[in-house]
Amino acid sequence: MAHRQSPFGTPPPVPEVYDPPVGTPDPFTGDQSGRRRHRDLSESPRYPNPRHGEAETGAPWRETSSTVEHEDTRSVPPTRGLRPEFRTGSRDDSTRARPTPVLPRPRESAPLNRAVARAQQKNRSWLIALATVVGVIAVAACGVGTWMLVREDGGTDPIAGSSVAPEQSTSPEPSPPMERDASGGTVSVADLFGEDVVADGYQVLDAEALTDCAEAATTELADLLAEGDCSQVVRATVAAPDGEHAATLGVVNLADAEAAEEVRRQIEAGDGGAFTALRADGISEDLGLSPTVLGFNTYGHYLLYTVIGRADGEAPSSEDDAMAGMVADLVDGHLVTALSSWLSTVPAESLDLG
Repeated sequence: MAHRQSPFGTPPPVPEVYDPPVGTPDPFTGDQSGRRRHRDLSESPRYPNPRHGEAETGAPWRETSSTVEHEDTRSVPPTRGLRPEFRTGSRDDSTRARPTPVLPRPRESAPLNRAVARAQQKNRSWLIALATVVGVIAVAACGVGTWMLVREDGGTDPIAGSSVAPEQSTSPEPSPPMERDASGGTVSVADLFGEDVVADGYQVLDAEALTDCAEAATTELADLLAEGDCSQVVRATVAAPDGEHAATLGVVNLADAEAAEEVRRQIEAGDGGAFTALRADGISEDLGLSPTVLGFNTYGHYLLYTVIGRADGEAPSSEDDAMAGMVADLVDGHLVTALSSWLSTVPAESLDLG
């Protein structure tokens, strides 16, 4: 009978069985009945077992039929090295580790990248070499009026209560000089900071008069001051009455009012650099090394300014009322008053008052 070819290949060969045909004499008894009988082989010599290919002693023979029914192994497919769950036919998919799906990386938005780049470039323009200008305070002309704090996003909000009303005086105030006298009239430290305490409670820590204006400014601002024919900078550092702020304030002597206004416009636009701080021991030893606020104004051919910072090194807040009060006290208050007092003592013929 022809067998069908197994889909799993050629089956293994049927092992040969030592089964002599019926009628063959038994090698031990000579019996030809075709039946093997039990025999005690305990005293017999070792002989090979043809079924297992090994020696066996004393093993009794069990009577078996000469006709051996063999299991047809050709219908059983061979095992091909499958995992246990496949061999037994029981496969539990819940125990198998499933791979974690990898989501595609989202594509970056080009418009968003451009917007971020523009915002970073805009914020970068406010950085300076020695002091980060957190807010720029623009004060109205001639030392009186309102001033505004420029936000980092470029907008301007008037600060409530920032108006500084001029003090009433029975004597007329001298007009701001529009041009510097050709003879080079100068302001001294004593004229501006002759007292140990100025502006009602600000203690003077250090003061100096500079003929090299570049020493009081960053590179960008130093170039503008040179174009405006700056002849001197008189400045001082003070400690605020609250013990939490320090400030450097000063007067820049330029050629004329037009030069002073040009410097002011450049600073307002964020292209004019900034003034550096005069550091002293104590509360002002780190002034200018952390974020500061720059307040400024013009008074004739003079540019008035102050650099304010916190003693703890934290960045000043645009909502900090202390900043508004200090600018009003130091710029619109003390510097304008001191210059007016000095001008009242200078002979009129030595100055061009415009």
